[in-house]
This record gives sequence, structure tokens and C-alpha cells, in this order.
Amino acid sequence: MFPPTIKKGVIMSQQFTACVSGGLTGVGTAYSTSKRASVSVSFSLRSYFLSNLKSIQLDISNRSGSSTPTTVSVQISSDENGDEIILPDTSATISAGVTTALSGGAVIAVDTVLYSASETLYIFVKGNSGTMDIDSVTLNVENN
Repeated sequence: MFPPTIKKGVIMSQQFTACVSGGLTGVGTAYSTSKRASVSVSFSLRSYFLSNLKSIQLDISNRSGSSTPTTVSVQISSDENGDEIILPDTSATISAGVTTALSGGAVIAVDTVLYSASETLYIFVKGNSGTMDIDSVTLNVENN
């Protein structure tokens, strides 16, 4: 049927994937400005970013150390130094890969509204022990 009917109240889902050339290698047990990913979010016609963050998905590899990481923690900031926190420390258990136990992933269920006047969000990552590499971070958001 043309033209298409647009219904009010439709929720639009988006994904923003933060990729760092070569990934984040050697992520340890503390947040660090040298171990952060950034993602550019579009304001469209607004002068701010306002969306409902549903979840954060992390692809993890090379878990190592005397005690391999079993949990991953994330916080999101609107500045590159990690001082203007818009999502405080939140964590999830790392699920090991089926054939490669040192690889795996985690999904952090969040369900909160993120507001930022900056178009770039900075994602800081740490583990509970040892070190790991973060291959990608994906933010799953819904916009009303």
C-alpha cells in the first residue's frame, strides 16, 4: 500500500558499535583512559543525545593472568577522561566460548535513559582479575 502509514509511538531500535583499531588489548582491573573505546552518536536534528540504553554487548578474547577474568565492568562518560559519567559502573559475567575458553562475551542489561550534550560517548572497560582483550563493544538503544 502506498504511501506507507506511519503509526505514532513506534519505537526505533539502533545499534552503535564502538571499534578501536586492533581492539582494546590488555584490559586489566582498573579503568584507564588508555583502555577506552569511543562511539559517535548522531543527534539528528537535536542538540543532544537522549536514548534508552537497553544493553551493552562485549566481544572478549585472550583472557589471561594468574586468575582469568570472570566478570567485565563498564562505565560510560561524555568526556574522554572519564570524569563526566553518564552510566555508572555496571557489570556482567563473562560467558566462555564453547571451543575456546579464553574467548567469550558478555551482555550487560541496562535499561536506562542516557543523556549527553556530546556526540561522542566514551566506554571504559575493566575486568575483575587478570587481563583480557575487548574486540568490540555494541550499545543497543531505543529511540521514541
